[in-house]
Amino acid sequence: MKRIVFYSAFILITIIVETVNWICLLLDELIFASYRRIKIKSPLFIIGMPRSGTTFLFNIMGADKDRFTSIKLWEILFAPSIIQKFLLISIFKIDKKLNGILFRKLKKWDKRLFAPYEKIHRISFFNIEEDEFILIHILASALMVFIFPRIKKIESLTKFDEDVSSRRKKRIMSFYKKCVQKHIYVFGMNKIYLSKSPSHASKILSLKETFIDCKFIYMLRIPEQTISSAIGMYKVYNKIFHSQAKLQRLINGTVILADYMYDYPLRKVESWNTASSTIIKFEDIIKCLDDIIIKLYEQFHYELSDNFRKIIIDQRKKSVAYKSPHQHSASMYGLDSNDIHSRYRLIYSQFYKFQP
Repeated sequence: MKRIVFYSAFILITIIVETVNWICLLLDELIFASYRRIKIKSPLFIIGMPRSGTTFLFNIMGADKDRFTSIKLWEILFAPSIIQKFLLISIFKIDKKLNGILFRKLKKWDKRLFAPYEKIHRISFFNIEEDEFILIHILASALMVFIFPRIKKIESLTKFDEDVSSRRKKRIMSFYKKCVQKHIYVFGMNKIYLSKSPSHASKILSLKETFIDCKFIYMLRIPEQTISSAIGMYKVYNKIFHSQAKLQRLINGTVILADYMYDYPLRKVESWNTASSTIIKFEDIIKCLDDIIIKLYEQFHYELSDNFRKIIIDQRKKSVAYKSPHQHSASMYGLDSNDIHSRYRLIYSQFYKFQP
């Protein structure tokens, strides 16, 4: 019954929101057609296996507001068009003059709404978020697999470069590019677009074809920790979306995903020029965050401001002292550590100097 209620409400709300969104998107083509002339210069994409630290790095680099701009969740879901962005910005400005009455109420509602996600990922309409969600507007987000796990056309999106037809790829990437252009038109004409999404790892070639001078950061984390953490995350999603998938199916699906994520995108990043791609180990960035960021900025020829330098030094102290409340172990899900070490022996031997 809960599943029926959830999907009925989801479909109804989606129809209403998307009707408004698409009217505004079409009006953009008449009123703000000049957005299409915007050149997106050297966008930066953070990718990797889910639970590998992509969000951590995304939030750190997103704090360099003088250099980067990223989409927030409210913009992704309710303001993909330029018209909606300007309208909501105007409402926020008026509300600020009224002592933020509306904003305070929205923040309380926001906190209650996303409370179920706190165990896996801090979400808020007012935070920067992975822009894979923007593709929901054309039913082309790989994240929809959690809501509709058995639809092949959605499942194919998880291996975008390999399994999606050329015609469909072109349509999806064209829409994605337009959404980025619209964001830059309003929020960052002279800034670098910063994106984070594990799902982008499956479309790494398509992104490179769409944004010729783009850059990639592949976040790498020990497979055993990443796999067990990802299974825990999918258990929470399973409950939230009432998908009723059995635990063993989640475990098998996560291992299959890891096989792909530790192979295809990693090989691509390794083979490309260091001026446009790099691999960062999660364990390294936790231990010496400021050193890693400084080296990254040097590699990509970014200027490190004094203000951002202070931010990363302060964040390093926090990350070193931080202890996760979650204990991730493969054995929790009936997986054997030795089997994982053997399965991903190239990762362990090449990046962690461990011989199974």
